Amino acid sequence: MLTVATGLRLAVAASVGFLGGDDVEVLETAFAAATGLDYRPWEIRNLLFPRLLVAPGLSLAGALGVRDPFWLVRLAAFPFVLLATLSGWLVYRLALRLAGPRTAVLAAAVFSFHWLVLVYGGTVYPRTVSTACILLAALLVTGARGGFAPGAGAGALLALACADRYSEAVFLAPFLAWSLLRDRQSGVPRLSGAAGLIVGFAAGSLLTVGLSDLYFWGKPFASLVAFARFTLFERRSSSLVNHQPPLWYLDRIIVWLPPTLLPFLVQARRRAEILLPGLCFGLPVLLLSLVHHKEMRYLAGAIPFLAILAAMGAAALWRAGWRRWTVGLLVTSLVLSLNTARSVLGHRSLAAVAAARVIRADPAVRTVALSQAWQYGHRLFFGNRVAVLDLSTPPREPEIRTALKTADVVGLYAEDLARSPDLERRLGQAGFVRAGELRAWQSKPVVLFRRGRPSGDLRRGRG
Repeated sequence: MLTVATGLRLAVAASVGFLGGDDVEVLETAFAAATGLDYRPWEIRNLLFPRLLVAPGLSLAGALGVRDPFWLVRLAAFPFVLLATLSGWLVYRLALRLAGPRTAVLAAAVFSFHWLVLVYGGTVYPRTVSTACILLAALLVTGARGGFAPGAGAGALLALACADRYSEAVFLAPFLAWSLLRDRQSGVPRLSGAAGLIVGFAAGSLLTVGLSDLYFWGKPFASLVAFARFTLFERRSSSLVNHQPPLWYLDRIIVWLPPTLLPFLVQARRRAEILLPGLCFGLPVLLLSLVHHKEMRYLAGAIPFLAILAAMGAAALWRAGWRRWTVGLLVTSLVLSLNTARSVLGHRSLAAVAAARVIRADPAVRTVALSQAWQYGHRLFFGNRVAVLDLSTPPREPEIRTALKTADVVGLYAEDLARSPDLERRLGQAGFVRAGELRAWQSKPVVLFRRGRPSGDLRRGRG
């Protein structure tokens, strides 16, 4: 089961394409350290994981003679594929501790084949790392011994997850609630587990955020302060849609929670063991719903606990004699999840990456202007030789004027050209010639314009 899921994620890693730009940021940060790429990371990012988890592998690959950036991007995803597999095993261990072997196997399967894990587990997506940290923390706090020491270890792991992506701090709430309830029931000194969590989280944050920011940014907690200012006070985001309503996740529950799992969640409510997974599933979703900007991928850390709850309910339904219904619902859930994974993967920036290959192959290109440059990998595939102008979609008037003056190649979405026919006319008047249209699966088709006569015979390509 874990082997099959790992193979699927390796297939995702082998086909280079981007979904949201987070993975491009991680890669460029690592490339800057390993290959000398001229790139300055966004100030709100903690650089610990790109520098420690991704950059060393790229440096080793370079020492072994791998120079092709497309292969380096593939190799960079390998540790994340393994971490997603590790998380599947950790889900098994946690469910085994809470509910027994059959439920554990089922929980690992539901988690490993959830579309979020299949899709993002084959990329350098940051929350793959934080999910593994959260699960390790859950194993610590559910051990035979409660109290301060396990709580401190779990708190340090949550700090590590938070350094990966600051929004993962929401998981501190369910762990504190669990520790308070466990200490009262187990007879250990009251508040010792919660105190351990707070001390461990504070000490871990000092190391993973305070000292790492001092090293990478020159000031302790610099990225955390910048993140808080950008997200919480200015209420901004890097996405085209900045604000979603509080019930956004609930409105789209059918996307991230296959409806065929709902009967299992209803059945699981009768189990005494649901407290920890219930808290770690419900509270983060609730707290993330209060944040102004939302994305499906932000729920990655809650998916392991959703899988455990669903497995508990499925096991209870099986024991109640509803075996055909249980199997039917599980199989349907798998089909729905795989179908969603196929759809999401089809919308990766495959066409834009194919266009980046075309541009990279032309040594005469020195400046490119690209709509949503992250879809092309930004500077990953061009290196320091090519300057990149990042255009909006659709491009704004000042951006168009700058591109017409300075760019050798302009890359625009076909849909933007269709909505604004004047764009192509203006490019033609400035001496640009349509050099080709790139299409791949369900990704946005990209049209390239070359200043002067197109180099080569490309008229229409497929990635």
